[in-house]
Amino acid sequence: MAYFFEIQDLLESQQPLPKNVVRVYVLGKTGSGKTTFIREIMGTEQDNFPVTGKSRTTTVPTEYILHEGAEYKATVVFKEKEEILDAIHDVLVEVTTELPTTENGAISEIESEEKIKKIVELISETPCQTTRFSYILSHQQLQEMAKEIYAEMLIPNSDVKVLIKSKKEKMYDWINESVKQICHCDLSMGFYSYQRDNKADFIEISKKLLSNQENSLIPLLSYIRIEGKLLAGPFLQKNESIILIDSEGIGHNLNALSNKHFDFLNVADYVFLIEEADQPFISTSSALKEIFEKGYLDKFKFIFNKANADAESKKQVEKAIRNFSVKDRKKITAASFFLSDKAIPDANLASEIAELLEQIPLEVGKFINTYCDCSNIDKIFSDASFSLNLLQEFLNKVKDSHWKKVDALNRRIVNKQEQYGELKPVYEFCNSIFNLFDFDAIIKFNQHVTKEEKEKRINKMKQDFFQQLSTYGRWLLLEQQRESWQAALEISGSDTKTKREEAIGKISDAITEHVKSREFKMRVTHSFNAICAADPRIKISAAGAVIKLEIKQYKIIKQAEVELAGLSVIAGENDTGKSTISKIFYNEITSAVSRANGLTRLRPKEQELYQDHFYPIFIGNPDLLDKFSYIKNTFLLAEQYGFKYDLPKTVIDLILRLASKETKQTSFSSELSNDIQHIIRGKLSYKEIADNIVYEKDLINEPISMFDTASGIKMFGVLQILIQNQSLKQGSILILDEPEIHVHPNWQLKYAELMIALVKQEVRVLLTTHSHYMVEALIRYAWKEKIADKIRLYLTEKEEQQSILRDVTNDKGRIFEQLSEPFAVFDALDIEEAFHG
Repeated sequence: MAYFFEIQDLLESQQPLPKNVVRVYVLGKTGSGKTTFIREIMGTEQDNFPVTGKSRTTTVPTEYILHEGAEYKATVVFKEKEEILDAIHDVLVEVTTELPTTENGAISEIESEEKIKKIVELISETPCQTTRFSYILSHQQLQEMAKEIYAEMLIPNSDVKVLIKSKKEKMYDWINESVKQICHCDLSMGFYSYQRDNKADFIEISKKLLSNQENSLIPLLSYIRIEGKLLAGPFLQKNESIILIDSEGIGHNLNALSNKHFDFLNVADYVFLIEEADQPFISTSSALKEIFEKGYLDKFKFIFNKANADAESKKQVEKAIRNFSVKDRKKITAASFFLSDKAIPDANLASEIAELLEQIPLEVGKFINTYCDCSNIDKIFSDASFSLNLLQEFLNKVKDSHWKKVDALNRRIVNKQEQYGELKPVYEFCNSIFNLFDFDAIIKFNQHVTKEEKEKRINKMKQDFFQQLSTYGRWLLLEQQRESWQAALEISGSDTKTKREEAIGKISDAITEHVKSREFKMRVTHSFNAICAADPRIKISAAGAVIKLEIKQYKIIKQAEVELAGLSVIAGENDTGKSTISKIFYNEITSAVSRANGLTRLRPKEQELYQDHFYPIFIGNPDLLDKFSYIKNTFLLAEQYGFKYDLPKTVIDLILRLASKETKQTSFSSELSNDIQHIIRGKLSYKEIADNIVYEKDLINEPISMFDTASGIKMFGVLQILIQNQSLKQGSILILDEPEIHVHPNWQLKYAELMIALVKQEVRVLLTTHSHYMVEALIRYAWKEKIADKIRLYLTEKEEQQSILRDVTNDKGRIFEQLSEPFAVFDALDIEEAFHG
């Protein structure tokens, strides 16, 4: 699984992250004390966990979820088969390059044992040292494979490609067998989870599986998530919770960036850069400058480790900070912390780190209203410099690289991996595009803001833009050009390197031309518009058929989390935010569809959810049908002449949908239409000639206007039209705001039955209500139709001047208790009447 979001989706399905816990991305070069820092937080120094090694301590990104009450469990994500085969391919190419086949079958002067020993050394780990097969394969297996390779290389005119192909598959099969022995599952599972009841057993099994040693899983892993009550005393006393992400750093030596680093920077609330106090920023300053240019400085805390008791350490740091820009120095200084050297008597690192962590609360960002100045984007795209080859730096590196590196990169790109060593086409592309934009000129503010607020908002927009650019860059370079990369990989014969360079150059030219096209300009503009409108108080996400909305401190809503997969019911009294939540849900899904037209390429799981034909349908007051023709035509005229027509888009969208032509009915739509016709004793439909909606009542010859039609009939009739013209169908999202207001209690039951019928046909329904009749009817019909598991129940409750949304799916009595309060008043009045007459 090469893509970060795919790994995260898999982990969430197996071991979800706890909510509202600070995520800290820990960076640091080898020897800076990063592992010691993590051990101090977890209190595992005496356990030698995480395990350190002589070099490349962290080779797989590892996430530590640390909170009291957590079970001891872990999930490891395996690399995909092609990624492992690529690594095997690298070692076999290295063997055939270092020890070429013998033309006449003559034995080399070098003794056979020495050659076999050399082959063992070469196949034990990849040239870049990122995958050590000696940890997963036994010495006997490596010896056997080396002897087989050597024997085949002695055969006259042996085909190197055939040799590599056969040994690749055999080594992979051996590796898979080793995984079966260790985990009792194979690599095709994609992941392996384990759990232990106590800390000591959990640490022991984790060290065995995840350390740089024999019989470990490390060479085969893409990601590790570890969870448990792994907090040292100072943190437990304060009931701390934290998620630490330990990765291998920036180019391991913190001097080379890739898009993968920004994946971590984006998910982290904070970034802790561990530096040695006596050698600050020795190998990190150039990479940090690039990171800060993209708006991430505000996330950083600089932890200077091994600080001396005297002031010498701080002097060294102050001197090093002067290498950064003037505007960044003050922030770096303010975000700097010094940890004692453990050699200093009475040094208590855990307490010092606990004091540091107290300064990183998880806060909701302030929303500042902004807009995008598109004229500045136009200027960038019309600038002659924009036509320069955007990947020239990458192409120059390709020309200067050994053919093996170019071949390895080509192979990885075909298999959805974006780089090899210093060859990083996606990052070079994204960086060159990003550097064209002057955010101060493009982003405009609709309100007065301080200098600090402006800088913070623009920095966040830089982060968002680079994230969207990275996603699109991966699609553009890796996905859209996949056939061209495949063709380049298949080049063989004489002068292969030159031919492959030419092929890659043509790919670069094609990408550059795409970037100069109108389509790309429009995508950039859409992205900036979406970024300007983004509100940190609201978050929407999708995984499979489930859409999740999170709201914090927005208007009346203090906190709300809603999941929609089948039927979600939000109940509550008036003025508790039900309608606010439903409208936010509508706006966020429509915005997500719009974002799909920008640089953000949606995940495969989200693409279906955010197609144009799955725009949500919002139904509120049905009496808008009384002015149907006026609203529709006024909007169309205003749009034609570029005037603003100030009506909610929920209304405009519904009006336009109702004006759509009827389509061929499915058995489902025909059945539901007939059911509605039976209930309302007639049919609502849009008459194109009259350009209006009418009610054709059974046994009545003349159609009835909407002015003369009851609201209850309109509520059913709107659904009837939407079903008939296929606006409402399988996969649709329907949002209903308190439908019971317009419907008689007896018809509320019918309406509830209709909602359950829609949910059975995979229409996702979000419904707000303050009617206990409606809630009970929905629950009963869901049980009757055996889809009770598709219902989620929520209750809005006042907390001081705001509202909180609570999931009461397993405590539905709370809904009836709140919505039935008027009946308790009636009972009290009846009792008073009986006693006092």
